Amino acid sequence: RILEVPGRRSGRLRRTPVKVLELDSGRYVVSLHGQSGWTRNLRHNPRARLLFGRKIEAVLAIELTDDEKTPVVEAYRVVAARSETRRRLARPAAEVPVFRLDLS
Repeated sequence: RILEVPGRRSGRLRRTPVKVLELDSGRYVVSLHGQSGWTRNLRHNPRARLLFGRKIEAVLAIELTDDEKTPVVEAYRVVAARSETRRRLARPAAEVPVFRLDLS
């Protein structure tokens, strides 16, 4: 899937490939690279679009608190296929940005 969010300075739409984790009827995206550009853009403007083929969904990204993100990071680590992904998720949850994607 592709997450499309306006740039925080330019306002131009930026696209980033993401893996969406579905957990307990919620959808989540996790930044494996910590404070990346797309995480900063979502904090500035939480309205985004999720693209999957021809399907486009408008979403509202809500950043999780440290307590809320721990079970999401653990679930993401369990389903991760690559050892590099599991290694990046082994750091404390406070260092891993996690957003819930609600339909808007």
